[in-house]
Amino acid sequence: LAVVTAAGAFRWAQGNIAAGSGVQYSTLNYGQTYDMEGWTIVPTQDGTRFTNDGTGHGMFVSIENVSSF
Repeated sequence: LAVVTAAGAFRWAQGNIAAGSGVQYSTLNYGQTYDMEGWTIVPTQDGTRFTNDGTGHGMFVSIENVSSF
């Protein structure tokens, strides 16, 4: 897993991706913005951006790379 904290710290970790309580999404669709547990998620054809709503830190995940900001 690629993990980024709200403060912007990035690390790799082992684990399973589990859905949080009340999660309604099974597929993220291009052109839609998702808000989940303090994070904004924006999927595009180039990759998916995860941004913490409080700090603005996050990560961009694509087929080729993962980068934090």
